[in-house]
Amino acid sequence: MGFFSKIKHHIKNITKSAEQEAKEQRELAEITAKEAEEKLEIIRKAKSKGKGLVRKDIPPQRKVFEKIIEKFNLYDPADQRDREQHDVNKQGLALTFQQLKYGLKEIGLKAPIDCERSVSLELPNCLLPCIGRIDIEDENNFVEIKTKWRKKNRPRKDGTSNYSLPKIDEGYLGWQDHILQVAFYWLANNKKKKPHLLVLNENNYNIFNSDNCDDLKPENLELQLNKMAMIAKRRERVMENHAGKTTWFQDIPCDFEHFFWNGLGDHKQAAMKLWGLV
Repeated sequence: MGFFSKIKHHIKNITKSAEQEAKEQRELAEITAKEAEEKLEIIRKAKSKGKGLVRKDIPPQRKVFEKIIEKFNLYDPADQRDREQHDVNKQGLALTFQQLKYGLKEIGLKAPIDCERSVSLELPNCLLPCIGRIDIEDENNFVEIKTKWRKKNRPRKDGTSNYSLPKIDEGYLGWQDHILQVAFYWLANNKKKKPHLLVLNENNYNIFNSDNCDDLKPENLELQLNKMAMIAKRRERVMENHAGKTTWFQDIPCDFEHFFWNGLGDHKQAAMKLWGLV
């Protein structure tokens, strides 16, 4: 089996695994819902008989948020800076979750609704398919969700600093990368579903689609295909040159001054060591 054939086989396994995982999550959700309904029925019967006091049931949205907090707390910060950012994000988590609910309500997806469905796309002149997962979708629409968290500003003269919310208007930092991602999901759905880019922070949200954004009009999403293929082809050349070896970094320059490396602690040091910079 050739190098790219092995990768294709691996991608199929990843996609199959993701689909199986999604199926298991749906089944788990159905079982949980059934168990919750059975418990509610017991409570209703107890109330109707008037025997003793019955504790008020926890609202479903509160249960959802408690699960979010539980998952959020599993994150292990890489260093002190990352830990401080994580604490700031946690303070704004409830408000951000509220904005997410407002945004999704305005978009108005209709049941059945699916989350994290795996999709793939064959790109022009590329050997391997591009794969991804759609955040949330219904039969006619899909939504790509982007959150913008408070960022630490430059220190003041006295050495202190504060945190401010990034902009979420059209053209914000990272806009073009997000448009490219939305275009991928649109093409992977055979151009049949209307794309929505939901960008939010703890104070507000914006919904971008073909009705209010030129970049998301079909004719402009089509133009992103060549860009995708160019990026993928460049990566394939690197993969082919190194045939799966860990020498690939020799053909990829890395900008360690980029803000993406902030708060990565030992991970950044390990990467710089790989590139021979420490």
